[in-house]
Amino acid sequence: MSAELDKSDTQEVMPYQGESWDSMVGTAHEVTGADFSKGNALLGVPFMLVHMTLRPGDYRHGVIDKKGELIDGTGCGKKHPYAYLRCVIAPERDLKRAVQRGRLTEENAELFEPGEQIGWLEAGTGVYRQVLAYLESQGYVVLPEGPPDGHFGESRFDSLPESWEFLKGETRFGPDGEPVYSAELRLHAPRGLRESTYENDYTKEGITRYFA
Repeated sequence: MSAELDKSDTQEVMPYQGESWDSMVGTAHEVTGADFSKGNALLGVPFMLVHMTLRPGDYRHGVIDKKGELIDGTGCGKKHPYAYLRCVIAPERDLKRAVQRGRLTEENAELFEPGEQIGWLEAGTGVYRQVLAYLESQGYVVLPEGPPDGHFGESRFDSLPESWEFLKGETRFGPDGEPVYSAELRLHAPRGLRESTYENDYTKEGITRYFA
């Protein structure tokens, strides 16, 4: 989630001589980063997904014994990754159109500036799986064989990165040898995100986000 410097061009830096702020911004390099947000703020907000980083998480689905082994529930009992996603908010015309069509509330529309970068976290069976399906379809990764759907732990999109083949993007390894994977993307979400509510043996108020 660290910020990066825009290295698109090089230019001579002149001493500050009292220029206006707008003049300085127009000739400056920019530190590229993203404001962190909760995913539910992006409901109905049109955006372009531009980056994903996959990191090891602390979440382990199912009932784990003292030895760290799965004794009940779906999943493999190991720690599952989560995705940090970064997007660029659509132009003002797209935000206004979404409000007019009832896909976006005025309250949510006012949370963002057109063109700003926003980052949020996803895991589980919604957007997380959809992003992996997109990466696979575009030749970024090769995932194990298996069903695409099902409860958490039953889908091949819930497999661990150790079992993937990485073809595009950047892979490095954390202190425990777990892969940290990142990739530049161009995935347009003209209707933003939507939410689906559910209940199961683990929760009575579950919410999963999807691309709308």
